[in-house]
Amino acid sequence: MISSRLLVLLITMLLSTKLYAKACFEIDLPKSPKYTFTDKVYIKSFDGVRIGANVFEPKSFNPFKTFPVIIFVNSWFLEEHEYFKQAKKFAEKGYIVLSYSARGWGCSDGLINVIGDNDMKDLSKVIDWIRDHTRADMRNIGMSGISYGSGMTLRGLAHDSRIKTGVAMSTWGSLTDSLIGNDTLRSFWSALLVGSAFVSGDLDTDIWELLKDILENQGDGEAKKWTELRSPINYVNIINKRNTPIFMANSFGDNLFHANSVIDFYNKLTVPKRLELNQGTHASAEGLGLFYDANYTFDNVHSWFDYWLKGISPKKKLQEVSILTSVKHQRESHSQSFFKQENTNTTFYLSPRRFPFSGKLKRLNTNMETTEDTIRAGVDTLASTGIPLASVVINSHFKTPVMRLSYLLNSPYSLIYKSDTLVSDIKLRGIPKLNINITPHSDQVQLVTYLYDVNPFGVAKLITHGVMTKRNLIPHKDIDINLDLVANAYDLKKGHKLTIVIDTFDLLYLPLIGNSHDFDVNFNKEKSNTLSFFDFKKARTTYVE
Repeated sequence: MISSRLLVLLITMLLSTKLYAKACFEIDLPKSPKYTFTDKVYIKSFDGVRIGANVFEPKSFNPFKTFPVIIFVNSWFLEEHEYFKQAKKFAEKGYIVLSYSARGWGCSDGLINVIGDNDMKDLSKVIDWIRDHTRADMRNIGMSGISYGSGMTLRGLAHDSRIKTGVAMSTWGSLTDSLIGNDTLRSFWSALLVGSAFVSGDLDTDIWELLKDILENQGDGEAKKWTELRSPINYVNIINKRNTPIFMANSFGDNLFHANSVIDFYNKLTVPKRLELNQGTHASAEGLGLFYDANYTFDNVHSWFDYWLKGISPKKKLQEVSILTSVKHQRESHSQSFFKQENTNTTFYLSPRRFPFSGKLKRLNTNMETTEDTIRAGVDTLASTGIPLASVVINSHFKTPVMRLSYLLNSPYSLIYKSDTLVSDIKLRGIPKLNINITPHSDQVQLVTYLYDVNPFGVAKLITHGVMTKRNLIPHKDIDINLDLVANAYDLKKGHKLTIVIDTFDLLYLPLIGNSHDFDVNFNKEKSNTLSFFDFKKARTTYVE
């Protein structure tokens, strides 16, 4: 089990033994008849910090001709040459493309600000430089980035009104939910991000203090204020008022930035918008477009900017929800209101187990007894999200999901509930919801919930999962748990079984430590414990590309 002290120790070791590896280099590009390329551009910001950038500018015999602009910002761990291949393609089509490293990364001076106020001031200075040093059409400026660059883009849309449209890939709606959602620290990803920044960038030591605050105070206090400032959903009213078109992309297996907060943000937008939800993990879908010409997301990025910055009509509808499903890898396209539907039109009722047997998932609530299922906490079980980062990559690109033998998932440290054999297919879409009543044995509990597809041979394939931590509870007093699992698109076949497993530990999350945190799941005829989700079969507006 990974304790908070061990996590702090690991990052402290990275800090104290840092090998300076901040990347800053220059690329020589052969001359082109279509554009000029200038590397080693330095833009002086408001406080004297130099921002490293490079710029492509189309050639024209007309000295008065202006060109639309695209601004790219680096991902975490990378720098201003990240989008070189795509920037070159845009330049060949007649765009000015400026790519820059946010402060603290690459050739930029200063300390990593993590999309703070200093980063926003830098962005405005970058736009000033474009105005003063290029033949930019200042009425048609777009901005884009992956991961860190996507957060810069979305907050930038609210900060500087000169940006007409934005594309945010592998992005988030709420950084609070992404890092400490449901009061549970994403310890694996937090350690990886902070540790890698110490190695490859110049991280502000305040970030280290914030991580310690999260560990000590479970995300309350200054840490939450810090994440809220960097959450695009808190700027949605500004973006809507400006009617700024937004294109967002995310992946169902992104365990850093869960799709749930992106869907929530998307639903609150009233602007022209597009949402793509792919299979895979963080940046695995669009990331291939940094190296290869053929990439679904980047192809649509080109169409998006061509439309909003050049007025070129797209060959297909762009303002929609596009979902890559998990079984046949077909892509579905839906109306923009798709995720505003109540995705609870299919409900299964949990029925108590008879140890050592599993409990049941039933279409009807037939429980007439008062009883409870007790779970012993603090011990890992075979129910798992798999190997952090690696498992979702293997699943999305090699079609090998996290699998277990279903009969091994039942233990004193977990609860398992299985449906009968399905008599028809289920097309699960969106956010599954678990609603249960529990009795904590102490003042805090943590539950991790896994949803599985079990085939006739008893092999369980992980569909999705969810986590929640509750603190400051009254021991032995009942509470209701309403847990949203991570959004997904998954097709269950007739003849399979739907299975839900609850335990109290997963490698992705910081576990509770100290005293026992056992709890009971309560059953009686007045209260129902349910799993509900949206079954695509009952949707009316859809087609398959």
